[in-house]
Amino acid sequence: MGRLALAHIEEYIFRQRAIFAPIRRLPDDILMRIFEESAGPVTQYGTFAWTLTAVCKRWRAVGLACASLWSRIQFNGAYWGIDVISDMFETALTQSRGALLDLTYVSPRKHTELVARIHKVFAASSHLWRTASFTFDDTEENFTWFTKADMSNLESLTITVNRYSFAWDFGYTPKLKRLVLYQDLIMRQTQRSIGTDGYIWSQLTHLSLGILTNLNLYLEILQAAENLESLNVQMLSVNVGPPQSDDLVPLKLPRIRKLCVGNEDSDSINYLVLPNLTELQVCRLGQFAFTSETTYSLVTLFRRSGCNLLKVNLSTSFKESMYILRAMPSIEILNISYTSSPLRNEILEWLVIEDNPPQHSEWTCFLPNLRSLRLDGLYPTDLKPVMDVVLSRLHHIGRQGLRCALESLMFWYKPSTSEDGQEYIEELRKLRNSGRLHVAMQWIQPQHECKTHDGYSAC
Repeated sequence: MGRLALAHIEEYIFRQRAIFAPIRRLPDDILMRIFEESAGPVTQYGTFAWTLTAVCKRWRAVGLACASLWSRIQFNGAYWGIDVISDMFETALTQSRGALLDLTYVSPRKHTELVARIHKVFAASSHLWRTASFTFDDTEENFTWFTKADMSNLESLTITVNRYSFAWDFGYTPKLKRLVLYQDLIMRQTQRSIGTDGYIWSQLTHLSLGILTNLNLYLEILQAAENLESLNVQMLSVNVGPPQSDDLVPLKLPRIRKLCVGNEDSDSINYLVLPNLTELQVCRLGQFAFTSETTYSLVTLFRRSGCNLLKVNLSTSFKESMYILRAMPSIEILNISYTSSPLRNEILEWLVIEDNPPQHSEWTCFLPNLRSLRLDGLYPTDLKPVMDVVLSRLHHIGRQGLRCALESLMFWYKPSTSEDGQEYIEELRKLRNSGRLHVAMQWIQPQHECKTHDGYSAC
């Protein structure tokens, strides 16, 4: 190699060292914090922690000294190579050195004779579980390693069962605050083991049910969960007959402040009273369409409870959105998503406070306290009703029912080359730059250009 070529290489190395010099000057504690924030969980594909510790001697020492770097573990038994994965997880558990673990487990659909090793590894560390998510398949028959585990530090537990019977026993869980039960579990067959006798219900603050059960057991569990603050019944299926429901008295749950509903049976909310409910999330997905029965149950719940909603997230039809919004004029924060166009525009147009005298109709909706609005999936040409809402709240131009100005607006929009669309975007940017309105804008990339897992990037 000639002197000139060698000089170029030396100059290149010098420039690279200059670029990375600030990183080399970082103290170990700051470098460790960066590692913690950047490294993902340990999976069957490995983990970013392995890459970090392979860069240089110093990074390896810092990475191995950072116990929490190895504390997030995901095991998906649907993939082959369980023996290799076992070695990887054993190494990660060794490096975690007593740090609390965030564990995700999916039952294997093959190699069941080898999975006992994984069970042994996980069960030995059960006292270190902080959050755990388990998906049990019908190929697994022995759950002793889970039901008898010492989960003394467990705060959040998610269980999905793809089978028709399961011997419930949560073991020792004194710190459990969040419980999620999903899918094909039939609680009617296990009422005694999952009943209200145990202490587990009274300590919960969040409960999510996506199961098949009967109404009496459902209400007994809620009554036992006296400290519950958040209830999710989006996928709950309740079996109830007229003789059973005639004598039931509505159950008052004064601590619940957040309710999530979706494809649930209306009976799951027909017997509840939530006087302090302030946040509602409605998500109608799949084949579930708007029906007067389900929405009537929801609106009746508001009236029966005498609550004042402050924050609402809607992913539903135009009609149901209007019924909910009309029933709760106290709303301050409104998020609307996945409402098909052009119905999305109809919602926005009815949110605009009309001139004096107001032109009332069956869909007229007054939200005098609205201060934050988030919209997903708009085209720039759809922004006229958005601008009407913003300008009416900011300028108070002869509008009715105004109590406060709109402070925050967030929306995701699809890019357009039309002049009208760009004009509205520029108007919103001017409002944002003037400091009069907090506007957050994100645009949706075309699918073939998506770089991230969710398909969104900042504007």
